[in-house]
Amino acid sequence: MVYHPKEVSKKIVWYLDTGCSNHMCGDKSTFLDLDESCQDKVKFGDNSTIAVKGKEKVTIRAKDNSIQTISNVLYVLDLKSNLLSLGQL
Repeated sequence: MVYHPKEVSKKIVWYLDTGCSNHMCGDKSTFLDLDESCQDKVKFGDNSTIAVKGKEKVTIRAKDNSIQTISNVLYVLDLKSNLLSLGQL
């Protein structure tokens, strides 16, 4: 579990995913400076797709209070869970 450093009271959970090709987040406020020119689609294991509305870095605070910057995170509108791709780390 990680925490967004700008909002101490708001806990943002990220899941480490071994099957995910890209880091993905559904909360626009998490991004440092969202590049909305990146438009694409993400395909899930059940063959459903969802639109990508941007890409940028996010900063997270780990349980040990270290701050990590994660690059190339896709903004996927209405994604219910934030995903960290093990392959991209």
